[in-house]
Parts: sequence; C-alpha cells; structure tokens
Amino acid sequence: MGLSNPMKVLMALSLLMLVGCASRGDVVQPVQQPDASIDAPQMPVSADDKLVLKPEGWWQVGFRIYWEQVADKYAEEEKAEEEVVEELPLCRDPALEDVSEEALADAGDVKAGEAVIAKEDETTKAEPPVEDKEFIQPSWHVGSLIADQVLAPLIKQHGNDIFMWRFHRRAGNDAKGHQFSFIFYTDQQQADKVIAQIQAHPLVVQMLEEGVLHKMAYPETDKIDKPLLSDTADKKWPDEIKKSWPLFIMGASQMWLMQLETIAQAHEDYQEDMSLEEMLAFYEDVQLTMDEMWREQARHAYFHHMSGLYAYEKVLVGF
Repeated sequence: MGLSNPMKVLMALSLLMLVGCASRGDVVQPVQQPDASIDAPQMPVSADDKLVLKPEGWWQVGFRIYWEQVADKYAEEEKAEEEVVEELPLCRDPALEDVSEEALADAGDVKAGEAVIAKEDETTKAEPPVEDKEFIQPSWHVGSLIADQVLAPLIKQHGNDIFMWRFHRRAGNDAKGHQFSFIFYTDQQQADKVIAQIQAHPLVVQMLEEGVLHKMAYPETDKIDKPLLSDTADKKWPDEIKKSWPLFIMGASQMWLMQLETIAQAHEDYQEDMSLEEMLAFYEDVQLTMDEMWREQARHAYFHHMSGLYAYEKVLVGF
C-alpha cells in the first residue's frame, strides 16, 4: 500500500528512526544543567566527591557534658587554657585556635569535621579506670536531651539547607571526657546560622550556667577545611567506604532520633513545659528505655539485616 500523503510519509520515517534508535540502545536522555538559583546542595557528581553549586563543608558543634569521673581533668584543662589566654585576642576561645591535627589529638580540642574523632575510635567507649575507685558512668541521657530538645527542632527548621548531618558520642577517661556532637554539611552562611542558634538556645545557656554542660566547642566558619563528603571518615577506610559512610551514619542518626522522639512522647510523664531538673530526670528514664530496646532488638533489626546486605559474610567485630 502506497503512502501518497506527505504527512503519512513523515510519520512513517519518524517511526522508523525511533525504532532504529531503540534497537541500538542509543536512547539519548536530555542533559539537565544545574539551576544556579537552587540553594539545596546536590549529590556528589565526581570521582573526588566534590559537590556542585556553592561551596560547602563539614562543621561540628560539640557539647562537652560534665562527667564527675574526669572532673579533675576538666579542671586541669581549664587551668591550662587560662595560662595561655593572655597571649590570644580576648574575643577568641583558645580551644578553637587553628592548630595541627596532631596537636588537636593531644589537646582534645574540637575542630570542624571529625578527623580528630576518627583517631579516637579505640578510646571512645567509657572504660573503668585502672585505679581502685568506683567507676561513674557518663550521663548519657544529657546527649539524648540535647538531641530531642535542641537539635531536632533545628534540623527540622534547616532541613532543606543541611545536606547531611549526624550525631557522635564519645566518653573517655581523659580531658575530653564525655562529649555529644552534632556534625553537619552545609555552606558557611548556613553554618553560621545553625551555630549561632545553638549558642543562643535558652536550654543550652542554662545547662552551661548550671554546670550540666562543662563547655561547648564549635568551629570557626571563615574557611572550609572539610569540603569533601569523605573528609570526616576514618582515614584508614577505603574510598568506597569513606564516600558512602556519611549516608549510612545519617540514616542511623535519623532512625535513632525518631526512636528517641517516639519514646519520649509516649512516656507517661511527658509534658511540653518542664524545668531543667524535670527534663534531666525524664530523659534519664527515656534513656533506660532506649538502652533496653538496643539490647533486645539490635541483633535482628540492625546487625542481621546489615549482614544480609553483605551476603552474610563473616566479620571481625570490636567496639
């Protein structure tokens, strides 16, 4: 049957061209150029895991929680800082001065990113001291209180501007003591907003005044020291883990925070308006529920399913 109508001829030729492309697997997808007006960070697009659009990096806010076990070491650290404070501009915190990573590891100061914390992995678990005296547990519930009351609302408020975030805990018998950290990836302007908001939070101010928090440490934001997603991973890890681990630990932090919020809100003593003393007692009880859930459910809910993803291969375990 002939095709005398020019329009039918054009349609037939177009159909043949489409079929030919499909048979060769050469379907071409349109290239989407990044929209310069979009403020939200983009996913990594290059081998060195740099991000497109405006420059961003990792920032860390550390809440150093008072721990009686290392109170003497806290005092020694404060005394050492007082001895050098006159050599520094009075508007700056000596704990936040730019020093080498080696010096940071020795001094215990908190800097942007988690390179120093990565070196502490073998000592982040609270262990009883060698000397013969009763071991005093860290106040783990204070970190949970901070996460739920201070950081959760902030994360919800700035969620579209913080590309990645996570929590980190450590408790060692040293001058760094017990610390709960909020580590997040965003641009410098947004980092300034987040840090200022945390510093001014009434609950944080009160905990510092009443000694629940020993101190707060935060980074300078005049430069980006950790621009890559892999910059806060353990240096000993291979690249494929370094670049993907932030996704894992953020998901774990989100899950932990949702569990904390759910347990707190379902608690029989939950109320919107509580004093600091009441909050501390409340979150101590919530922490006990979290601990019990972890002991009873972690084997199957976490370890079993993670093991399944990796084909149930044997693994060396150490904490």
